[in-house]
This record gives sequence, C-alpha cells and structure tokens, in this order.
Amino acid sequence: MSDYREIFEQLEQIIADLPPDQRDEMRNLAREVHSKRENLQAALDDCRDSMDDLRLRLKYIAFDKEAARREQRGI
Repeated sequence: MSDYREIFEQLEQIIADLPPDQRDEMRNLAREVHSKRENLQAALDDCRDSMDDLRLRLKYIAFDKEAARREQRGI
C-alpha cells in the first residue's frame, strides 16, 4: 500500500524540477489523481467489507437450512 505514496513523493520531486509555469497545473493533476486513488481505495474497502458480510450471511443461511432439514427429519 505504501508504494503509491512513494510514487507520489517521487512525482512531487519531478514536479518541483519543472519550469514554474508548468508546476501548478501538474500539482493540481497529481492531487486529482491522488484524490481519485483514495476514493477508489475506499470503494474497494467497502466492497471487500460487503463481500465478507455476504459470506457470513450465506454461512448463516446454510446453517439455518441444515437445521431446518434436520428438524424436519426429526434428528
């Protein structure tokens, strides 16, 4: 996860070496990319949490189904 931070640090160093008239535009673009990357990571984390929740719910459903089956059989 820290690789992207290193990349953005390197990018900031590269931007600092640019001519002054190009720095602001490139910094704004870099900030936009960074922000979008953070948003994407948050969405991915939410998706992973949802998948974990779904897996747990499916386990409970399977357990309930098995319990109902056993109950019907009189076990």
